[in-house]
Amino acid sequence: MNSKRVYSVILVLLFSLSSFGDDVNNNGNASKVGIVELMYNCMDLPSGDGFILTIPGMGLIYCDEGVLVPLDTIKCPEIDNIYLKPNIIYDDIIASGKYLFVKSGNSVVKLDEDRTSSIVQFDTDFFQLYRGNDTCLNVVIPEDNGYWVWYQINLTNNELESKFSTSEPIIKVIDLDDKVILVTEDVIYLYDEEQLIEYVESPEIIVDAIYTSEGLFFCTDNSLYLVDNTGVLLSLAQLPMYSLYYDYGVVYIVLQNGDIFRMSV
Repeated sequence: MNSKRVYSVILVLLFSLSSFGDDVNNNGNASKVGIVELMYNCMDLPSGDGFILTIPGMGLIYCDEGVLVPLDTIKCPEIDNIYLKPNIIYDDIIASGKYLFVKSGNSVVKLDEDRTSSIVQFDTDFFQLYRGNDTCLNVVIPEDNGYWVWYQINLTNNELESKFSTSEPIIKVIDLDDKVILVTEDVIYLYDEEQLIEYVESPEIIVDAIYTSEGLFFCTDNSLYLVDNTGVLLSLAQLPMYSLYYDYGVVYIVLQNGDIFRMSV
């Protein structure tokens, strides 16, 4: 049995036997996920100082200095590396609406077929860019006063609108068009019709979250949870978690050692 198969079996057993489907709130509900398999171990990933992102329909992508390397051979069986425009610092890339947007130093750059354009510049490069929709992008900036501020960039006029600030570190902004999920270290909120509603409180510090058709997955340093579509909080597994990604029916789980697993939902 090769190492990939061993890792896959171990993870499936952890999901199936350790605490999979354990209802944190003791409501007796269960969760269902599909096949869990090792997609890449840390030794198989491309070398370099790149980062991981998802592009809708293409799944997980590795980016190194503007070269996009598709990692999910099931979603992209015959797509070669994609070369983006040179002479740009690629700190992060967000596929939002019809375009790719780049976090480049202290700027947000829009990539078009014919040209690139800087749409917003900040006083700092310590900000995080998140997917929005055809009309906006989401940005989180830690301010000098100790507060974290969530902004939206209006893509029509490139103006910023402050939406919410908190002393809790904002981990992620997930834009669902009709509402927004705001993830802090301890609490997950729903922002709907200008109102902020507490959705779920985490038993541990949250490090990442994604929204899928099955509900909201989030991870801590050593656990994976799911808030299903009925609002029940489920504990799925105890694993050394690092980050989560999602694209059309597939959850990508990145462990702290760099291994990447693919889970259908």
